[in-house]
Amino acid sequence: MQLYDRMKDELVRVSDQEECCRKSEMSAIAKVNGTIYLSSGNRIRLMIKDSSAAVARRTMTLLADLGCREVELVVRMRQRIHRSNSYIIRINSDTKAKELLTKLGIYEDGNLVNEVPQEVLKRRCCSRAYLRGVFLGSGYLGKPAYGHHLEISVENRQFAESLVGLMRRFDMNPKVIERRTYYVVYLKEGDDIVQFLNVTGAHSSLLEFENTRVVKSIRNDVNRIVNAEQANLEKTVEASVSQMEDIKLISDRVGLMALSPPLAEAAMLRLNNPDASLAELGKMVDPPIGKSGMNHRMRRLARLASKLIAGER
Repeated sequence: MQLYDRMKDELVRVSDQEECCRKSEMSAIAKVNGTIYLSSGNRIRLMIKDSSAAVARRTMTLLADLGCREVELVVRMRQRIHRSNSYIIRINSDTKAKELLTKLGIYEDGNLVNEVPQEVLKRRCCSRAYLRGVFLGSGYLGKPAYGHHLEISVENRQFAESLVGLMRRFDMNPKVIERRTYYVVYLKEGDDIVQFLNVTGAHSSLLEFENTRVVKSIRNDVNRIVNAEQANLEKTVEASVSQMEDIKLISDRVGLMALSPPLAEAAMLRLNNPDASLAELGKMVDPPIGKSGMNHRMRRLARLASKLIAGER
C-alpha cells in the first residue's frame, strides 16, 4: 500500500466528537465529490461519487450524523475501462437535498455557493476538518521518494482560490494551476506537505513522509559527496597523465639532470608516484612543501615542455 492510500485510510478513521467538525468535513466532501442536478420547478437531487469504499463509508456515517439517513447507495463494479469500483450515494428527495446543502453552506437563497462556505468554518478545528474532507474527496499525495507533491482537484477557480486562502491560514503556501477542465491546488514544498498532514490529522503518515524525506536527503548528500570525489579523482588522474607526458618529453630532449634540483626532484616524484595528488607529492619533498608549491613546480615543467615543443616547429 502506498503512502497516499495509507494516508486516506488514516484520515477516514479520524474521530471528530464535535458536530461542527463533522458538518465541515461533510461540506467539503459534498463540494468536491458531489453533483447537483436541477430539474423543473427548481427541484434538486444530489449525487456523491467516490472510488474508495472507505471514503464512501465515511460519507454515509457523516450524513447519518447530520440526520440525513434517507439515501440510496449504488455500487458500480469495476469494468475493463475502470480501475476500481464506483460508490454512488444519492439523495433523491428535493426537500432532503436542499436541507442538507443549506446546512452544509453549499446552497443559499436558491443559489449555489462556489467558495469555501465560511459558516462551516466557525472554529479552527472546523477548518482542519474541511481540509481533511477536500483531500478525502479529491486529494492526491505523490510518492515522497520521487519528489514532494500534494494536490487537490476542484471544478472551478473561485473555489480553488478560496481553498488556497483557507490553507494559508495554516501557514501553507499552495498554488493553483488549470489542468484540462479542472483547477488543481497543489503543494510542492516538503514543509508545506508536512503541515497539511499535521493539520488534517494524518500523524502516522506525517512520520512516514518525514522518514522518507530524511532518507532521501541523506542519499542525495552521499551522492553529491561521491560525485565530487569522483570528479576530483578524475581531475587528479588527468593532471597526472599530462604532467608525466611533459616530464618524459623533457627527459627525452634535455634529460632531467639538466633541471634545477627542485624541478628534478618534483619530476622524479611524479614519475615514481603517478597516482599521488599534488598535496601528497608535496609531503614527499625534503623539506615538505604545500600543494601550491608543488603545483608551481609542475607549471614550470609544463612551460619548459611547451618551449621544447615550440622549438621543434
